[in-house]
Amino acid sequence: MQRTSDGVHVFEIEDIHGDGGDDGFHFEAAMISTCSPIFDELEDNYDVEQRLIDVGVIDGTCDCDSESCALVIRFNDHHSVEEFLARLNKYLDDKARA
Repeated sequence: MQRTSDGVHVFEIEDIHGDGGDDGFHFEAAMISTCSPIFDELEDNYDVEQRLIDVGVIDGTCDCDSESCALVIRFNDHHSVEEFLARLNKYLDDKARA
């Protein structure tokens, strides 16, 4: 994960764990603290997960396995990972600029 010069978080392929084998790939991040102030009003990462489902960032290609302290999403293929990161980064950028 990086921050752009204007403070917007950008998640990268390096933020994805796994090698695509039996366990596939997964994304894990403490979104409330990492992306502050975007999710500050939410209670935990279950709420972040629901918000991202509601806005279409998390879709049918994502298998959610979140915990209160971290958003955890599993993927079956690399293409789904790339599409998720693009949607997530666009959402974060839009919210940061709002």
